[in-house]
Amino acid sequence: EIHLPKYELSEEEKAAGYADPIDLFWEVITQGLEDKVKAKGKDVEVYLDRVDREYDVISRGGFESYFLILRDIINWCQRNDVMVGTARGSAAGSLIAYLLNVTRVDPLEYDLIFERFLNESRVGKGLPDIDSDFESDRRDDVKKYMEQRFGVNNVASIGTYSGLMTKGAFKDLLRFHGE
Repeated sequence: EIHLPKYELSEEEKAAGYADPIDLFWEVITQGLEDKVKAKGKDVEVYLDRVDREYDVISRGGFESYFLILRDIINWCQRNDVMVGTARGSAAGSLIAYLLNVTRVDPLEYDLIFERFLNESRVGKGLPDIDSDFESDRRDDVKKYMEQRFGVNNVASIGTYSGLMTKGAFKDLLRFHGE
């Protein structure tokens, strides 16, 4: 069972007049369409059709808070000079993630497919996978922010470690040395 915290509006967001997280969600998407699509002379109708299709799947899964939480963390990092990756993998296929500034790749520009990231058959079977990398020297700062913003009980560290066997390490070293 998924236990995702509900996005709580910050004091700044409340002061700006947002009534609830969904209101903020749509305002940010609208602003993203204005800044990243219309201002660049792209066909807004094509983008609106894609937003509608993606939002249908996102809302069925109840993932609006998930996207807003990621947006909040990434925005905090950018305001505090913490380097953030562009979001790897299939998440780059989400136009809504792009418009919310969670990713920095316009999926329509590169013909990326949203359904590789999230589709009807995956709704209810876990969270969408959005890999975001933070600079290693500042990970503790990011975690402290998340604990302060979303609560200590809603934050966990996840690490991935990989190793190379001697033969594989030697081959990688030779390949690198040869370049």
